[in-house]
Formats: sequence, C-alpha cells, structure tokens
Amino acid sequence: MKTDEQIRRHVMRRVYALYYARLLKKPVTRLGAVGALGAVIASSVSITSVAMNAFAVGGFAQLATFVAVAFVGTSLVVQASVLALVGMVGWFAFDAVKRVETYVVGRHAHALAQ
Repeated sequence: MKTDEQIRRHVMRRVYALYYARLLKKPVTRLGAVGALGAVIASSVSITSVAMNAFAVGGFAQLATFVAVAFVGTSLVVQASVLALVGMVGWFAFDAVKRVETYVVGRHAHALAQ
C-alpha cells in the first residue's frame, strides 16, 4: 500500500509533466528549447569538424550513410538532443504550414465547399 506522500509525489510528477508539455505549446518556449538543445549539441560535438566531414562526402547516399554512422557513433546525450531538436524543428514547420494554410485557404474553407 502506498503512503499518502508516495501518492502525492506520483500525482505531482504527472502534474509537472503536463505543465511543461503545455508550456511547449508556446512558440517562445519552443524556441528556447531549440536553443538549449543546440547548446547541448554544440558543447558535446565539434560542429565545424562534423560539417567539414559532411561536405567532404560526395553524393546523397554517402551523406545519408555518414549521418547515420555519425548518429550511431555519438553519445546517448547527443543522440537524444538531436532527436529532440529534429522533433522541435518539425513541430515548428508543422505549425508554420498550418498557419499559412489558415491564411491562404481561410478559416471557413468548409463553408465554401457547400
């Protein structure tokens, strides 16, 4: 049987997770998270060396192989940061497309289809 304190901690962990997830809906917070993730990656990896090695690779197939090998060969912190950064950038792109679509098509496009 869990004590009241254990139950409270369990519930509060979920409350905090939801609070931070809702904070990430704000573009300013997401931009800050992108900056923080970029700083983590930049402090863990030599960006100039990676860029020079990537530009030295010829062809798209070799570049994809280089990216995959570099990703697998790095530390877990960098891998998690890169995945989170890609997710954040994808989220920004998705929001941008949604906003452009809203202005181009209009907010009430379903009414025009009738």
